Amino acid sequence: MGEERREINLMGDNDLRIRLLDSSVAYCINLNYLTKNDLPYLTVEFGYIFKRADGFIEALYKFIKRDGEIIYLALQEKAIMRIDFNETLFYKTVSDMKKMHPCLATD
Repeated sequence: MGEERREINLMGDNDLRIRLLDSSVAYCINLNYLTKNDLPYLTVEFGYIFKRADGFIEALYKFIKRDGEIIYLALQEKAIMRIDFNETLFYKTVSDMKKMHPCLATD
């Protein structure tokens, strides 16, 4: 029989995080959400990253610019997208996802 697919918490996968950040920075620069001048002062906070049972990776994270502007981003399937969030919604979503996806409760 086939192997059972399960969800996997990927918060500790630094190579994946770096690749995701590289792609996200390029995405944000291409859409004028960021400039190259923002990069030295840019910080990132991940809410979650996990591999779904279907094999796709899902993530929620944010870039925080030096001026305090926050750019909220999500990865779903193979698409990076900017999302219209605020801090309350970001942390509520992370909390809800941890409840719905037991693999996320381990980070």
